Amino acid sequence: MMVQVVNAFMMYCSLVKVILNSYYHKGTAVEALANHWKFSPDEVMTLGDSENDLSMLRFAGASVAMGNGKPNIKEAARYVTTDNNHHGVAKAIYSAIAYNNELLKTVIISN
Repeated sequence: MMVQVVNAFMMYCSLVKVILNSYYHKGTAVEALANHWKFSPDEVMTLGDSENDLSMLRFAGASVAMGNGKPNIKEAARYVTTDNNHHGVAKAIYSAIAYNNELLKTVIISN
C-alpha cells in the first residue's frame, strides 16, 4: 500500500506540473489521478492551506486543512491537522493509515 501511495504522489506531482495552467487547477489534477488509479473521491485524501488548494479539498472525501491554513480553507476541509511546523502532514497521513487499518480489521473479522 505504501508503494501505491508513493507512486500516486509522484504521479500527482507530474500531473500538477503538466496540466496546471489557466484552464486547470489542483482539483482537476487530483481528479485525473483518482480516475487513473480508479479511486472514488471517498478514497482520496488531500491536504492544503491556501486558496489554490480549495478545488482539491472539495474533490477529496478526506480533505485536510493545515493548522496554519486560512480560515476559509479550514471551513472547506473535512479535517484540520496541526500546522506545517508541527508535522501536520505526517500526523494526517498517520491518522488516515491508522483509520484504514481499523477498517481492515473490521472487514477481516466480519468475514
